[in-house]
Amino acid sequence: MTDALTKALVERERLLAQIAAQRSGIASAFAGLSRPAAIVDRVLDAGRFLRAHPAALGALVAAVFALRGRAMFGLAVRGLSLWRVVRRLRTLARLIGR
Repeated sequence: MTDALTKALVERERLLAQIAAQRSGIASAFAGLSRPAAIVDRVLDAGRFLRAHPAALGALVAAVFALRGRAMFGLAVRGLSLWRVVRRLRTLARLIGR
């Protein structure tokens, strides 16, 4: 082998060892986040399911209303108001972004 090739291979091995050490450090630094990340993943999966199956979401909302009755009406009004505000803010953000 040529001297340049030998140097390149040695440098490559050094960099691979450094990468492995950095990966290990990152894994140990974020080890405590594995459980919260799993919970977030489950919540996101549930959201994707409800988005893909709107009938299931409707059934869930109907069941909550059937169980809670009038107490849920106020919550529904607040939720509708929040939804309308979010829609208006998105429209405003699109107009500003142009």
